Amino acid sequence: MTRIFIVLLGVAVLSISATSTFAAHAHTHIGRNQDQTWGTADDDKLWFFSVPGTPGFPNWGEPLELVYQESGPLAGKYACEYLYCWHSGHPGHGNWQLGGADPNTTPDWRIALERVAFDDGFSMAEFDTFVPVLTADGAAYEFPKIFMENKYNENGELGAWGFHYHKWFIAEAAGPGETFSATFKAIDLGAIGFTASDEYTISFVTVPEPASLGLLSLGGLTLMRRRRK
Repeated sequence: MTRIFIVLLGVAVLSISATSTFAAHAHTHIGRNQDQTWGTADDDKLWFFSVPGTPGFPNWGEPLELVYQESGPLAGKYACEYLYCWHSGHPGHGNWQLGGADPNTTPDWRIALERVAFDDGFSMAEFDTFVPVLTADGAAYEFPKIFMENKYNENGELGAWGFHYHKWFIAEAAGPGETFSATFKAIDLGAIGFTASDEYTISFVTVPEPASLGLLSLGGLTLMRRRRK
């Protein structure tokens, strides 16, 4: 029984280490009208949420993992390979949308992400170019507006203005087990002037690189062999 358990453990860990977390990623959404009832006080207040249909702030099973990067532009640093996308809210019920159903009329909102506070050693960067963003407390990153034909608008119909952009969460750490946090607000720089969201904090922890997990599994297999002798 012990040998079978060790074999299964080794296979499981190897599978985890071989599976790329880039296969799927989570989104942080920004919308308004959190209570889904128009005509109430929160109609014009921005808020963060995880996925359409999830009330309140997202529960990511925090802290989120920051994985050690062995190569590439982020080599030697830790990066979040799961959560790295910012997206406007477009649920089918139409109650959290920022507004904008006409592709020929650009809405007046200009949603931006404001940095409130980052822990030392934590930073963010553009996903493709790795150019740093939000480099100081109080800095803001405006999400350019795009029209998305496959997203629901405030009328519950397809076709809406919004945004969809990826950003890296990055940390410089001495090793696994270090924790970091980043706090943001969503703000409107446009003529509509939606009320800023409440502050929103995401927590992270550094974890061993996948190769280390593979070594752990190989250690288990070695232990099994020794017990056979």
